[in-house]
Amino acid sequence: MKITTTVHWFISTSRALSPVDVKKLLLILLIASTSIICIAQRSVPAQAVYVELAGHALTYSINYQRRLSYPWSARVGIGYMRFQESETNKELSLLSAPLDFRYSIYLNNTHHEVDFGVVLQMLYGNGDISSSSNEHDFFLNPGLVVSYNYIFTKGVFLQASFTPFFGTTSLTNDGGYFTLYDPLVINGTTIHLWLGLGVGYQF
Repeated sequence: MKITTTVHWFISTSRALSPVDVKKLLLILLIASTSIICIAQRSVPAQAVYVELAGHALTYSINYQRRLSYPWSARVGIGYMRFQESETNKELSLLSAPLDFRYSIYLNNTHHEVDFGVVLQMLYGNGDISSSSNEHDFFLNPGLVVSYNYIFTKGVFLQASFTPFFGTTSLTNDGGYFTLYDPLVINGTTIHLWLGLGVGYQF
């Protein structure tokens, strides 16, 4: 009975409104329905921990991700690696701590999530890693991330990411760590195309 009354009210109101007013009413209903969908989506888990192979930590990392205010989240990780320069045979170590901010989109349901974000690589190592002459080297690299998560019903998820970053030419120069490929150089800017694979748990 209430639904029928509401429908009759909407029809009679629509007839009394001008075409411009009807468009405004429809726009308000659209915004309201979108808000309801967003509120429902805010019920997704607020935290996540995961292990990532490669990615912005370069080899592997342990990560913690926190929802800030849906759809935004922040993630911080830590990774470590040792490698040897082929030219000098010098042993180098590198501690990495990627920090990123992401915007999440859920596709169809909460099982499929796509993230877009900006990243700051915080890297600390010994030796001439960032093309400086310091014995110990701390430097920052900007980067981007586009990731896809498949979330299982128990909160376990799999993640595949595209993780390009900028700068740090010595990592791919002759004798550097990433000698498997040549980075892109656009207008003097070095761009490393890199990937990441991860598995984790949301709670």
